[in-house]
Amino acid sequence: MILAEALAAGRPFVATMVGGIPSLAPSPGMLVPVGDVDALAGALGGFLMDRALALATGTRAQQFCLDTRSPDIIGARFRAIYAAG
Repeated sequence: MILAEALAAGRPFVATMVGGIPSLAPSPGMLVPVGDVDALAGALGGFLMDRALALATGTRAQQFCLDTRSPDIIGARFRAIYAAG
């Protein structure tokens, strides 16, 4: 939930590629391999040191969230599931 909230707020996140997390990341730069501390430091540093990158990625993230997780989108998916069942 925290990662979806970051997207909704227009903030990039950095996370490992486990579970459903890759489906939340609109940018490959937001994902790092499990246990790769150098990749983690690089990804975090990239966003912290480059404000324009962080803002652009955050803007894309927010739009991705609106396109895939807005109440209208989720509601339409639920209605389709109920109608099919």
